[in-house]
Amino acid sequence: MSAAGTVADDRTAPGALPGHTRITQQAISRVVTIVAAEEFGVPVTTVRTRLLDDAGRLHLQVALPVRAPSLLDLARDDGADGRRALIARSEQARVGIARRSSELTGAVVGRVDVDLTGIHRPVPGRLP
Repeated sequence: MSAAGTVADDRTAPGALPGHTRITQQAISRVVTIVAAEEFGVPVTTVRTRLLDDAGRLHLQVALPVRAPSLLDLARDDGADGRRALIARSEQARVGIARRSSELTGAVVGRVDVDLTGIHRPVPGRLP
């Protein structure tokens, strides 16, 4: 699949140069990877993305670990609230991935699937 955006040629836009600008699949994939890492607060190196066609729209498949709460936070939680919070945070991040990826690449995102593959435990005092 190749996602492309085209700049208008000189017949339709005064002062524009003939030609086109293309955003490659690799570039879009990299943007999606970075956006997903930011949305979930995990290192970029832990995120895998795949781009598919969804009837002319972009179907994003993202696989990444989820940030784990501290053991102290888990001890304070009864478990159910933590699960609901994880689902709510993941859904919010999934929507954010779609919105920001579309804004940054100009691609129309039709679907985003997120697979949580494990747990990321950040080192205290270090950025994700």
